[in-house]
Amino acid sequence: MRGTPLYKDIDISTIRFDTLKEEIREKSFTGFMKLTYWEAEDYLFYLRGREVAGIRYLSDGAGNRIEVEGYKAYQERGFLSLYTTSPIEVFAFLECLKDRISPYNFITYGHELIAPIQLSHADPNKVLENIRFMQMHGYMIICEEAGLGPLIAFSGGEPVFISGKNWSKGATLQVEPSNAYMAVFQTEPEFVNFLASLDSLKRVGNVKGGNLQDIKELIKKYGTSYLLVEIFLTEGMRFFSLMRGNYVIFKALNRLGHIEKETAHLPQGAVPFINLYTLEMNTDLRPINVHFSLSVRETSFVASTTLSSIRNAFVEEIGPIGVAVWKRVFEKMGLAPDRLPKDKLPDFIQRLAEEIPDEKHSRRFIEKTRRWLS
Repeated sequence: MRGTPLYKDIDISTIRFDTLKEEIREKSFTGFMKLTYWEAEDYLFYLRGREVAGIRYLSDGAGNRIEVEGYKAYQERGFLSLYTTSPIEVFAFLECLKDRISPYNFITYGHELIAPIQLSHADPNKVLENIRFMQMHGYMIICEEAGLGPLIAFSGGEPVFISGKNWSKGATLQVEPSNAYMAVFQTEPEFVNFLASLDSLKRVGNVKGGNLQDIKELIKKYGTSYLLVEIFLTEGMRFFSLMRGNYVIFKALNRLGHIEKETAHLPQGAVPFINLYTLEMNTDLRPINVHFSLSVRETSFVASTTLSSIRNAFVEEIGPIGVAVWKRVFEKMGLAPDRLPKDKLPDFIQRLAEEIPDEKHSRRFIEKTRRWLS
């Protein structure tokens, strides 16, 4: 998976994980932590400062999910790197953990025309106009706060497919700019047809512990039908190849949610598992109308009387120093004093609880404030 390194190859024995996690939370970090050991590699994924998933790959290539919260180093010797990415790439990784094939499995395939950018900084409707002017083949992916949003595919610059629902008559897509990201990729025309045909995917064969010859034997049975070959490799990688007879239309290697097109080759040795699918290629793509409605969501704030009650409960448990700590927590969250958005209340209370050194008092504070979270 790609990313921009913030820290790279730091000796794990020197790392203070508590302060590093605090920085991740305070800066609303989005990206992943990579920990390289002699016998394993751990990947911990974060979204806006929250832990969302973790996976460990052993030296034999086997992968296992691991807990991110309360993570402890697998071994004392190793190296840590921290990479920032966009939310699109984090959600793409989460998608690749699911046992299904969807258009989202192929996000980042193609030539990146527009790198992930927040929609408060770019007008998606103007991007649609530019795509039409370029007569581009490819797709646009939208990522919202809760996850991946619509994937819009283009043929000759015209929108022809939107993932997720039946959008044959077009759509007005509502997004909140400050919580949404967009990226655009240019591809070959056949890839657009493929995306629009995934609903017809049907598994027709599988081989466990097979090799390249087994794949060729499977393909022979289906003549000139369109076939998708899916090969599960080690370290969470999945190889895809769309074929018709002996002709390869495209191939892609999904590595931790990122597509590597240039390095995608059929493996020569034995592989853990192979799936073969047929699909009915949709070559009759009709233009549809797509428009974005950018709605700015009004922020609602916690009532001052509620905040006053929470502050009193906090001071009761931590002591007089609580007044200064209260202000410091607002500063760490980048918020104006006593101006707390309602959707930040759970995180705010959790941060206050972590400031109380005595565990008994910390738990009692959480109990006192539970009624404001319901």
